[in-house]
Amino acid sequence: MVPRREIPPKKRSPLSERVLLRLCDSGQIEGLPIVFWKNKEIEFRRVEEALGLIKKYDRLRYNRLMHDLERIWVVPLSGAVGAFDTFTGSCKLDPRIVLAGPPETIAAVIVHEAAHARLHRSGIRYEEDERARVEAACTRRELAFAAKLPDGEWAREQAVRYLESCANPEHWSDASISERHLNAAVQTLRYVGFPDWLAGTAIALRDVILGMRRFVRGLVIQRRF
Repeated sequence: MVPRREIPPKKRSPLSERVLLRLCDSGQIEGLPIVFWKNKEIEFRRVEEALGLIKKYDRLRYNRLMHDLERIWVVPLSGAVGAFDTFTGSCKLDPRIVLAGPPETIAAVIVHEAAHARLHRSGIRYEEDERARVEAACTRRELAFAAKLPDGEWAREQAVRYLESCANPEHWSDASISERHLNAAVQTLRYVGFPDWLAGTAIALRDVILGMRRFVRGLVIQRRF
């Protein structure tokens, strides 16, 4: 008998997340809450259009994501266009991709993050040693969906390039992810309205943090040999 995976316990989201969630406007699409950043009408229309593509061309996947996700949350992200938040059960979408990306790409990102939600509900954790395999599995779902779209060529190309990165586990290490997020943090701060002097301070802090991490990794490597 195949053992049944345990559903991971629900963790309480950080206070900052709960406060931000309450401050944002929200609406619903077929019972799924859609939380907005600033441009409520435009963001709602864009997400609705993307969900409509999923519903039209892949109804089974649409039904699954409506069950697996607790909400779609348009909120600025650092170093990513989308993310699945295990604390809030949210498919997070960066407003820059929602406002500027084609609907096929937005839909593909939602499919990818919904795949993360399904794996998480199945008890598969996003641990460092399994992360590349998890990302590859989610990207294959994204690629399969994009193949069904009549105008999904660009979304397919993006998924193929993303899948290539999954062949390198080091790309998905904690250190690599942190470095990418730190490098993108300044642009995100500027996007949300932080003044340049504060963004400049963040750059200096980022360089210090990255330098310390490289130094520590160097010590670890030396000790191994």
